This record gives sequence, C-alpha cells and structure tokens, in this order.
Amino acid sequence: MRTVPASRYVDADFLALEQRRIFERSWLMVGRAAELKGPGDYLALKIGDVPVMVLRDQNGTLRAFRNHCRHRGTQLLDEGRGNVKAIRCPYHDWKYALDGRLRHVPGEELFEPLDKASLGLHPLRALEAIGLIWVNASPQGPDLWATSGAIFEEVAPYQLEEMTPVHEHWSTVPCNWKAVLDNATESYHLTRVHGMTVDKHVTTRPEFRTYGDHYRLTLPIADYPWRTWFDAATGRGGPYTPKQMAELHKYVLFPNFLMNVLPYHLTIFQVWPDGPDRCRFFYGFYERKGARGLEWLRVRATWLASRYILREDLAILLRFQDGVRAGRADHHRFHEDERALAHFHDALARWTDAEHE
Repeated sequence: MRTVPASRYVDADFLALEQRRIFERSWLMVGRAAELKGPGDYLALKIGDVPVMVLRDQNGTLRAFRNHCRHRGTQLLDEGRGNVKAIRCPYHDWKYALDGRLRHVPGEELFEPLDKASLGLHPLRALEAIGLIWVNASPQGPDLWATSGAIFEEVAPYQLEEMTPVHEHWSTVPCNWKAVLDNATESYHLTRVHGMTVDKHVTTRPEFRTYGDHYRLTLPIADYPWRTWFDAATGRGGPYTPKQMAELHKYVLFPNFLMNVLPYHLTIFQVWPDGPDRCRFFYGFYERKGARGLEWLRVRATWLASRYILREDLAILLRFQDGVRAGRADHHRFHEDERALAHFHDALARWTDAEHE
C-alpha cells in the first residue's frame, strides 16, 4: 500500500476499529519479566477496552486474567504495578487466589447455589519470551511463537533478558499512535529532521525484511574503520553474526512495539492509543547487566544521543499531527524510504477489514 487516507490519523471510528480488531486480538508486550519476580507481583492495564491483569501465582507461574470480578464486573486491581497475597474485589469482597480460582464469597449461603469452580477469573493467554511478557486478550488466533518465533530466535544472541534499565519513561504525546511508529521506521526524513545528528553517520539505505505482519530494518551507523575494535570491546553476549555486531537492528512487532538492538544496549518504543490524536508513549533504554568501563561509557553516550534524537522526532510529529487535523492532505503517499510504513499499513488494513472478524 503506497497511499493511505489521512483520516486514519484523526478518525475516532477508525480508532475504535483498531482497538477492537487489532489491540484486543494481537499479542502485545506489556512489561519486562524481571518486573514480576515473585508470587503476587502484578501488572494491571487496559488492552483496547479490556481491563487486564498479569501476575505470578503461588508457584511463580505467569498468568493473565480479565481484571473484573465475576460477581458484578467491578475492576479488581488498580492499573499499574504492585503485589497482592490474593485478589479481592473492592466492592463486595469476593476473593480469588493468584491462580484465578474463586476462594471466598461473603454471605454465600444467601445466594442461589453458586458453583465457585466455574466462577474463577477469565483467563487470557500470556507468555514470556526474550525477557519480556506478552499477552493476548483473545482466546483465538495463532500462538505467540507461530507469529514471532523467527524474530525471537534471531535476537537470542543479544540475551535481552540480561538487560537492565538505564532510563524508562511514560509520556502523553499529542499525535496518533501510528505516527510515532511511522516516524521511527522511515529514513526519508533523516536529512531534514536529523541533518546534524543521525544523517551525518548514515550513508546507506536500511535493509528491510518482513516476518508476516512484523518487520526489521537493519542499518549501519557510524561505520568507521575503528568500529570493529570498538564493537569487540563493548559487545558482550553472543555469538553474533558480523552484521549483529556492527549494525543496528530495528524490529517492529505489529501492532505497537519497536525495539532497537545492539550487543551493548536495547531501546524500546511502545505506543498505546489514548484518543484519535493522542497516545501514551513508553521509552525504555537498557544496558547489559554488569556494564563497566568503555561499555558503560558507550551506553551513556548512546543514551544521550538517543534522547536528543527523540526530541527532534517529537517536535516534527506535533507539526505532522497539526497538519493532519487541519486536513491539509487527503492522502499520504509513501516514498521508497518509507516502505516499512507501506508494509505496516497493509497489515493495518487487513486487521481492520470486516472480513478479518
């Protein structure tokens, strides 16, 4: 798809389709496995319009449930992270075990007979892979490894489960969620927007590869003669291919997750719709556990550069969304250096088509 309607970035009805047909049916990354370490550690969030909880049960097994009581639908856990010994309804005190079983109903004898075994929390699919937690709010569709396994196998040498945070930040950005991913995966804007930063260190067009709805961009940055020594001195993990050691690999897992991987660091972008022209944006920058010396310095220098480049991108995104909102273009046309956008919007069209239901 080389042309898409500009209304995709401002239309509330189209956003409702995306929430229902994409977000509530896709495998979505919801956090790092290290954030849920022990029994009772939980994360609560909304996926589309579905309130979800993800937690460790009494045995440390990862579980996910719809975050509402089976009595009258009250939300059980507040959004965010925490720890509980059991899951209790704040309204009528129905109590659930960490594995989702209904354990206690106050005044149970005054109900018509209850089959507590059938009134446990509604389970959802949840898995751990590459140090991250993935959840799917739909019981249907392929499993995670069927859709993303090739990417997980590719990034295995980076040992991403060893990565620890340097900086994590949530923000609200006044633009459509797709615009953030669009901008992060095209090189057509580099000369104008990043003329004094990225563009000075990039001399070739990114290599582009697809994995079903997902895709990867591979790009040599600052490909100078001294890089071989520098990469060897700061690149733990592996074993890496020469391209993995020296080049930036940018993976987008449809619909809303992006990661930049290099042997010495990981960057994560994730965007969640918060209205047709607003999104919640997560930025995470990580280093390998135990980074010291030159590796530690390289990570911090890259992080500072990443933050500066991100500010350049966010500034132009605000101007983009203002133009879309004002209707200054009916359709968006994609350049060859925006071919990743064409692939993404093809997938978007398939998922939002009524025949996909």
